[in-house]
Amino acid sequence: MRKGPWRASLIWGLITILAVPPVLLLAVPLLMMFDAPGSSGNPWPWLILTGVLILPLLCALIPLLLWVLYGLGSFWPHARPWLRRVGHGLHALPLLSPLTVLVGVIGLELQCRGSFNCHP
Repeated sequence: MRKGPWRASLIWGLITILAVPPVLLLAVPLLMMFDAPGSSGNPWPWLILTGVLILPLLCALIPLLLWVLYGLGSFWPHARPWLRRVGHGLHALPLLSPLTVLVGVIGLELQCRGSFNCHP
């Protein structure tokens, strides 16, 4: 029987592959945020774009971190329950992507009133 987070690695690998095309299709129109003069100096559009582009990277990072935790569990058997809980928590890591986009949109609205070319 195989040991380790094989199933989670395969599922997150598939999610990563499926996440790349929609993210790229969404990122192309988001580049138009930088068409306004001076908008490249505004940090909020950059935060929104980064939040969109980081989703596949976060999905691909989960299997790597799960295998690291699995390896640490083989060196420290007494820490396995704690490492297992951390591993379960890692599955929420891709939620950082929409949270980053949300912070960028709220910051843009509050500080710049929705204008891309303001300088906070």
